[in-house]
Amino acid sequence: MRINRTAFLCMVLATVFCVGPARAQSDQAKSFLDDVEILARWEKTYGRIRSMRVSYRTLLVEFRPPEIQGDEPDEEPPSPVKHSEVERTEQGRLYHVRYSLAADGLNNREWLVEYAFDGEITQKYMGSTQRGGVSLEQRGGSEETMNMPKEFMFLMNHKTPDVLKDEYPNGMPELAYSFRVGKLRAKVVVRPKLEYVAGQSCHVVEISDPNSARQGKKVYWMAHDKGMCLMKYQNAWNGKVRSEIEIKKIAEVNLDGGSVWYPQKAYRTTCSDRFGTIKNELTVMDFVPNVKIDEDTFRLNYIEGTRVLDKNSRKTHKWRKGMKFVADKLSNSIPYVPEDWYILVGAGKPLPTFESIELERPAEQIQDTAILLCFFDMEQRPSRNCLQQLRARRHELAASEVLIVAIHASRADETELNEWVKKHNIPIPVGTITEDVERTRFTWGVRSLPWLILTNKQHVVASEGLNIAELDDKLERLDDK
Repeated sequence: MRINRTAFLCMVLATVFCVGPARAQSDQAKSFLDDVEILARWEKTYGRIRSMRVSYRTLLVEFRPPEIQGDEPDEEPPSPVKHSEVERTEQGRLYHVRYSLAADGLNNREWLVEYAFDGEITQKYMGSTQRGGVSLEQRGGSEETMNMPKEFMFLMNHKTPDVLKDEYPNGMPELAYSFRVGKLRAKVVVRPKLEYVAGQSCHVVEISDPNSARQGKKVYWMAHDKGMCLMKYQNAWNGKVRSEIEIKKIAEVNLDGGSVWYPQKAYRTTCSDRFGTIKNELTVMDFVPNVKIDEDTFRLNYIEGTRVLDKNSRKTHKWRKGMKFVADKLSNSIPYVPEDWYILVGAGKPLPTFESIELERPAEQIQDTAILLCFFDMEQRPSRNCLQQLRARRHELAASEVLIVAIHASRADETELNEWVKKHNIPIPVGTITEDVERTRFTWGVRSLPWLILTNKQHVVASEGLNIAELDDKLERLDDK
């Protein structure tokens, strides 16, 4: 069947004129959103992200050094990173990151650097030296916290101003911070018409402060049909763009039955008088929001034989399979122990069972009684002095319904221990550790000897590591509970 050429052209023109106005009307309807609604829709999409696993590469595509005028500067500007490859899993402050600056990325173990923070301990591994390190709390700089896709999505956490604490008690995503604080301190305007970036119709939000010394202005392009995904960003001072992010390609992933869009290919350009112009390309290979987390996610598994420096004690341990580092904040130390060892005693926690401890009085006979446990060593003078002081106060403590129980916490012959107790007239129930002494002491959180633990009548620990001089104050607080 032949179609008349004139008729065909008429059909094409009719389609163009019909679709064009329809698209214009659709865009016009979208453009009536204000900054409050735009932020609300963005938070509805991206506020559901609680954890993520992401892998990406960066590439330096342009570097123009600064134009130096007059005398040479005192120091050279840092060389921009030519390329990097990163794998990162994070949840709040917890993270596990592997990265490399080698051209062949993470496959080059000599360039591999790995960090993990589990909320208590920071671990580090350097492939160049095949050595590691551990330290209490979160330590380090930009390498440990880097997450460029998250930066491009403006999801980095920001400290919440006091006026917004009720709405954002745990910090604010960077974009929410800019919008909300911008409205408090500057001027927020939504352009009346949509603009297109990488094929996406975008709302354009301007945040400006003409009264600031730099006359700063931030502009955000946010895709209406993609959950307000950020497609472009500019930050200008005195009318000159100092930094820009532009997304060239986005991808979609499922999240809780909905969709989240993330930058798959993007560019960031920064310009400064000090460091010149730097343009980086970001390529995201994998992005998984709300990834499943387990206890090993934020822990490094060192290569067998790796020398690991404990930065608190300055001791070096040779890593063996089946071992782990444990944060002991009470003693400000990081014990290196087998994987199945745990400190079970702590303020507010119930006492563990006495299965590895033989008591003179069975455990069931000390129920519903406050206990003062004293771990001691009969061979040590401080332990003997502690027991003598407790002996002198036994009637006073009994009147307060506190039972004293002494536990010998070192290896000893049972007969020898019984003779020592009889010889020194210790009128206190005495028990002894019957199994692995070192592990039992670790389980009960015994850091040194003598070691006192005070519980309430429900055998919940009220205080540990106290000394005799503190006992009266601790007992008063025990009564308050």
